[in-house]
Amino acid sequence: SGSFLRLFAVDAARLGDSNERRINGEYSLVELGLLAGQGGGLDAGLSATFIMFMVIGPVARTVSQMALLLLPWPLPELRHLHRLSRNVSVFYALEVFVLVVPLLDMTISDLANGMLTPANFPLCGDLDARYGGPCLELGVEKRVGYYYMAASVFLYFLSGIDGSLVHKRIHRLLHPYDDPPPTLHCVCGRPPPRYKRSRKPAALARGLRA
Repeated sequence: SGSFLRLFAVDAARLGDSNERRINGEYSLVELGLLAGQGGGLDAGLSATFIMFMVIGPVARTVSQMALLLLPWPLPELRHLHRLSRNVSVFYALEVFVLVVPLLDMTISDLANGMLTPANFPLCGDLDARYGGPCLELGVEKRVGYYYMAASVFLYFLSGIDGSLVHKRIHRLLHPYDDPPPTLHCVCGRPPPRYKRSRKPAALARGLRA
């Protein structure tokens, strides 16, 4: 669905018609995770964690919810899948990344400006005087993949988290006799409704496809 973000560097050391050299790199979300583990060792664990929370968890939650709504399985199997889907939902951190990328865009330039200075790299003094810019400046640009992810997070809040509309519908169909507080009758003091127990649980499974 397109690149996620673009990293670029402006290097004032280039000689020629232009005083900057752009080192471009466009990365998808998966490529960012793989890039984090290229150093091996503990970096591999960091990469695995990133991919788990950014790719595997969100996909598994979405696929499991679609399966609950579409598959004509017996009720016990659907309930087990529902529990598994709720457990998988904890491995979801796309909403964190939606906030991290703009913060990175605002802060990375200031951090990079202090990496190469005349104090730790004497040549920077001459370059700054000649080109009127820092020796090294890093930047981040959001690409189309970032906006797709932001839209998916918004939809996830409507359908994926516990308490969302889709979760409530699935829970009601799988557990029709479950009436935990707070509910309307608890707030208003009315007695809880009485459900007639069905001897055909498979009908509830068929109701998921309705």
